Amino acid sequence: MPQFDNISKNYGNVQVIKNVSGIIKKGECTAIIGPSGSGKSTLIRLLSLLEHPNLGNYTLDDSIKVSFPQNKKIDSNLLWPKITVVFQQLFLWPHLTLIDNIHTAIKKNQQNSNTREDIENLLDFFELSNLRKRYPNQLSIGQRQRVALIRALALKPDYLLLDEITASLDVEHIKKVKEVLQVKKSDGMGILFATHLLGFASSLADNIWFMDKGEFVETGNTEILSKPKTDRFKEFLSLIEN
Repeated sequence: MPQFDNISKNYGNVQVIKNVSGIIKKGECTAIIGPSGSGKSTLIRLLSLLEHPNLGNYTLDDSIKVSFPQNKKIDSNLLWPKITVVFQQLFLWPHLTLIDNIHTAIKKNQQNSNTREDIENLLDFFELSNLRKRYPNQLSIGQRQRVALIRALALKPDYLLLDEITASLDVEHIKKVKEVLQVKKSDGMGILFATHLLGFASSLADNIWFMDKGEFVETGNTEILSKPKTDRFKEFLSLIEN
């Protein structure tokens, strides 16, 4: 399981992640919440090794154990698709149709009948089957989010990292995303998601990480949403409630 200890990240003289530690466990969902600019997206990039921490330790099962600073670049493909990420930018290929965006991401040795059936079921569930030949610029942002999620799930990762996956979805599709992720969690997938939706977080997550200014201010199970201990977390929750 991905475990990170005291990782930090600087951009120039600005420290955006400050000595954070945590574990993503199989069969559990963890929600990262916090104000915009608190470091949630940066942390997700670090955990996928698309960017490297300046300091700290990172372990993924027995396959990767590394301490930073690291002189040599670590190939993020060593993690993929075991760890798969859906970023806010979604990164759909603009010259490929919806269905080709999904299938092109899957290795040929993964293209079996079960995978294709899973994709078709997800397309139906997310009401995208009749849009399969459309290009990303012909889809709404919410539809693109659902395509990116289906593409990630089709890779059958052990760990799924999601950055604001519900940001452009209506309440019905937020419910559908939650249902799918609950099934995947029950199947043993470890899920980490950044969100501004406390209701979504509290109904899906086993663990909550509250970030502010690059630090974990408070962590725990969902009980911390109703019983925050720190003044900063209390303030943040009160602003959302108001």
